[in-house]
Amino acid sequence: MKLKLYKDEYMVLKLKEPLATKIDGIYFYAQTDDEYSLVCKVKIDINHISNFEKEYRLIKIEGILDFGLVGIISKISTILAQNNISIFVISTYNTDYFMVKESALQKTIGLLKSNDYEVISE
Repeated sequence: MKLKLYKDEYMVLKLKEPLATKIDGIYFYAQTDDEYSLVCKVKIDINHISNFEKEYRLIKIEGILDFGLVGIISKISTILAQNNISIFVISTYNTDYFMVKESALQKTIGLLKSNDYEVISE
């Protein structure tokens, strides 16, 4: 399976109010009854940030993933969890992504490659 590593650093933000700013590039926004969350590149100026985590790298699972496919994220998360690497998973209609801390990136890439994943850079 092919994975695409994005070059930019990403962060996860908790916002105090709904997102009202246009954001360039890849980003993920969630609004629930309890919170407003945003995942985006670090190079962004957003007001009303309540909390944040940064120094993440975004990895895309290449290809359109059918809803009937089972265990794709589970395999990856198991490999990384067995090596004490946590992930942050994001899914869209067609695609799954996950993020790892920058400090764990090289170890993550090595583990995935040794388990027959092809990791390509943006």
